[in-house]
Amino acid sequence: MPQSAAFRHRLLALGFVVLSLLSGGVGAAPPAATPGPRLTEAAVRAVLDSMEEDARRLSLATLEQALAPDVEIRVRTWASGSLQDLRFDRETYLTSARAALNDLRSEGVTYSSVPGAPDIRIAPDGLTAIASRTTAEQYRGRDGRVMSSANLSTLQFVWRDGRPMIRVIAQDDQTPEAAP
Repeated sequence: MPQSAAFRHRLLALGFVVLSLLSGGVGAAPPAATPGPRLTEAAVRAVLDSMEEDARRLSLATLEQALAPDVEIRVRTWASGSLQDLRFDRETYLTSARAALNDLRSEGVTYSSVPGAPDIRIAPDGLTAIASRTTAEQYRGRDGRVMSSANLSTLQFVWRDGRPMIRVIAQDDQTPEAAP
């Protein structure tokens, strides 16, 4: 299994890395309350659970549907001994994630994860929600070598087009051995 910084960087930048979730309010203030459906903890949890299941199958189906067109993505990871702060728009992120998944498949890598319980907070107006959790992940190559990581992910959900959509993702590498 490749152990290069570039490969690790791609895996961590993948971000879907089960998009574990939130620690505080992210993004602009929500619009004024309007009548109609609102975000619920159950709806946010359903998206998170579906993304987790997709990650185990090395799929991006739920993520592709849930990312808002104007999503802002930030991934902080250790690479080559220094902290990297990466920013992506929707298409760049999905292109990178697809490439990382193709690499994992072609290398015969098996992915497993243990997500922590999500902390989901719904805004009083029900138009935004923040979810966060830490996820421990493991990648096992055909040769038996293992790479482990831990990530704290924060997602801001908005209610758009009659469904929860992800407007902001912030993912921080929590892997102790990754830091210098």
